[in-house]
Amino acid sequence: VLRLRQIVSPEGQLTEDVHTDPLSVLDAATVEAEGKAVGLSPAGRREIASSELHVGSTVVLLRKGT
Repeated sequence: VLRLRQIVSPEGQLTEDVHTDPLSVLDAATVEAEGKAVGLSPAGRREIASSELHVGSTVVLLRKGT
């Protein structure tokens, strides 16, 4: 993900900062297994549909405890 952060001071001075965040593609089962390995329990999944501006995603829900 490439982000451009722009800040304008009260005097009108523009400061820009470009930041890149690398993303990893993981399947839901891998995230659930990694959560279990650190003591979390699967608590469901939520599907987010794709659109013209965003790719679709699966959100993995994990909870602390049993």
